[in-house]
Amino acid sequence: VDGLRYAWGTPRLRILLAFFVSVMLIGFPHVTLIPGLLENQMGRPSQDVTRYALASAVGAFATAITVARFADSPRALRIYGAMALAFGLALAALALAPSFGAGIGAMVLVGASSGGFHALNGAVVARETEPVYMGRVLSLTFLAFAAFSLSALPIGLLADAYGERRVLFGMGLAVFAVAAWMSWQLGRARSLRGVA
Repeated sequence: VDGLRYAWGTPRLRILLAFFVSVMLIGFPHVTLIPGLLENQMGRPSQDVTRYALASAVGAFATAITVARFADSPRALRIYGAMALAFGLALAALALAPSFGAGIGAMVLVGASSGGFHALNGAVVARETEPVYMGRVLSLTFLAFAAFSLSALPIGLLADAYGERRVLFGMGLAVFAVAAWMSWQLGRARSLRGVA
């Protein structure tokens, strides 16, 4: 409660936490749609999900290593926003992938963009947080991991009703829109800690 109160009273931190949680809730349940996408849209066995997971992991690992060096950079926030925008576009590309092979390429991009977003999240949140509140604020970001599992059920029901491609494409557009809006809001909000 103390961490929530502090975060709510710190404008840029409040936006950053809303940014992260929104992207997590909207975009990260894509993993629950992959087996259905493979079986229903691409005519592949759902066991091929392991190949898509590997492609995503390779992209995430490569990008996380690359962007980690920018964690203390004045550009960290811009890169963070760009990774979220790219994640939305990558999800849309996955939804439009015409074949299994094209889907693997899209999954590399999904992993790369979401991995970069994750890798910088702790750094950008920490830069806006006073040291005494660091543990309480960072623990709030971990709640998003539990929350995204809850959004998997309604997203799965939507996929059953409208198809995996449509729902995945909608998720991508929604992530892109949220990232664009939150990035603009961050640009307008003044940091209380003098961080650019």
